[in-house]
This record gives sequence, C-alpha cells and structure tokens, in this order.
Amino acid sequence: MIHIPGKETKKHISEALKIVFPGVKFSFRSSFDSVEVYWTDGPLPDEVERVLNRFESYTWVLDKTDYKRATGYEWKGQVYLGPEFLLASRTLSEDRRNILFLESKESWGQLKVFERYEIERDLIRQGILDGVSPRHCPDLMADKPVIDNRKKVENQVIPFPERRSEQREEVIEVNPIDEEIKQVSEEIEELRSELIRVASGIELIHKDVVSMSQSLDKLIVRFMQLKEKKSKKPTTDQ
Repeated sequence: MIHIPGKETKKHISEALKIVFPGVKFSFRSSFDSVEVYWTDGPLPDEVERVLNRFESYTWVLDKTDYKRATGYEWKGQVYLGPEFLLASRTLSEDRRNILFLESKESWGQLKVFERYEIERDLIRQGILDGVSPRHCPDLMADKPVIDNRKKVENQVIPFPERRSEQREEVIEVNPIDEEIKQVSEEIEELRSELIRVASGIELIHKDVVSMSQSLDKLIVRFMQLKEKKSKKPTTDQ
C-alpha cells in the first residue's frame, strides 16, 4: 500500500470527476489529510459524493466501539492510502436558489438535506431547472464503505407447549394416620373451647371441669402417639 498526501489523491479524484461529469467545472483544495471539492449548481452533492467514496482510504467499522480502519483504495492497478477526509461543497447560484425557495412548500431552511434534493430533482424532471446527471461509470462511483461487525440477534420463536387432549386425573391417597390426626386435632380444639366457656361461667361445676380436663389430656396423649407413629412409618417412593 502506497501512502500519498491529499494533493495526489486530488489528481485521481479530478480525473474521475471529468469522466463522470464531463463539462462541469470543479475546483479543489487539499492538505496532507484532506481533499475538498467545490462547484456551482451542476450535479447534486450526493451524486458527487459517490465519486469521492470511490477514493476513500478509511472504512468505518461498526462494532462495540465504532472506529475507522485504513483500507486504502485501488487506482490503475495500485493500492493507495490517501487522506482521511474527502469533502464535497456545492454553491447555489442566486437564480437557482430563488427558484428553489419559491417552489418549496415549506421554509427552505427547515427542510432536511434529502428533502431539498428531492425538490430539486422534481424541478429538474419538470424542466424548471437544468440538471446534470452522472454518466454510467460503476467503476468510478461507490457507496460509503462500511464494515458491520455487530452481532445480529435473530428473533427466536418459542414454541408453545401442546395442550394434551386428555388430562390425567391425579389420585390422592389419604393416609389413615393423617385422617385420625386431623380428627383428634379437631376434637382437642372443640374440647378446649368448651372448657374455657365452662370455666368462665358464674356457676362453676368442679366435677365437670375435671372431667373435661381429663378428656382433653387423653386426646392430647393420643395426638402425640399418632404423630410419633407417623414419623416412624417408613415411606416408599413410587
């Protein structure tokens, strides 16, 4: 790859522009790392920029952090690394500017760049403005060079689980010990409630309270025996 300053790349660009836009007068300004192209009216800037893209020495790389990579450009069998900045600057004549201002439905200053180009192209098609179209030179024109290294995330389709036509009925087996524990527990709670009610009464019958307390003690003992029996019973995994 041959490293060259802007003034050398300017010669290559000038030669290409004369082929693509014959008869159009272009002016140039160059430095070590830049080339600027100037002209009045004539072709639209986006068409001239496609010629400049052909001589881009640095390519945008889109990644986690975007950066420029020195890739150079080919010209007549040689690969050159020229200036980083290539600029196109067009000036509108007063007559052309007045027509564009008059024909635009909105304020010219509020229009976006591509909207201005579309208005001008439409006026050229209508014959209101003169236009300069590029010659068909695919080897001398190109899009802005870009390398996209970003990972593209594809839409993943998550399959919905098929609904079974028949649902299996779950059979819950009741453990006899659990059933008895539940019954004894309910009896304990009932007896406690009754004991509290009787004990809080005005007429306290000592014999009834003692009898109920004894019954409660028996139920509690039975409850504890059932719990212990359940904990010792071996379980079988099915």
